[in-house]
Amino acid sequence: MDLGCGGGRLSVSFLPHFSKVCAIDISNDLVEKAAKQHPEVEFLCGDFQSQNTWNNLPQFDLIVSNCVVRKDRCDLNKVVSICRQYTKNMIFRIQSVADLDFLPLSLRQELFYDRNELEKLGFCVIEDNYKQRFSTQDYVLKFLSRIGIQHTHSVPISIMRRYHIATIK
Repeated sequence: MDLGCGGGRLSVSFLPHFSKVCAIDISNDLVEKAAKQHPEVEFLCGDFQSQNTWNNLPQFDLIVSNCVVRKDRCDLNKVVSICRQYTKNMIFRIQSVADLDFLPLSLRQELFYDRNELEKLGFCVIEDNYKQRFSTQDYVLKFLSRIGIQHTHSVPISIMRRYHIATIK
């Protein structure tokens, strides 16, 4: 199960490893588009933070999440509690408070988790400060807009996104 699957790129990457891949996103438009492009994945529209969404779903070998779990969007305790009912194996890529270091620290602390917060919630951070370069300046600006930050200044392409790769204990 891929939580917050968006267009389904991560979901499709699991196809060679699992006999069935499911993916969920709250955006009906994204789910419809992804289902048309990748009919071999079972896409569901719903809120993965709602127990009702999960009521008719089976057990999963693995639940993954790629950067959709943020403080301003999710109650991480609730997400983990629900996911524990459906699997023993979770791997979340969670944006780090060290990400987007050109933004004020107070804003980053409102959006992203730090390692100590994740460990208090029962996560084992298996890779810390994982870095990935933004591909273009336009992508940086689109990302900032997506998280609700209007940025009118030129943003250097060399900015790296920083993540925690975490599993649940």
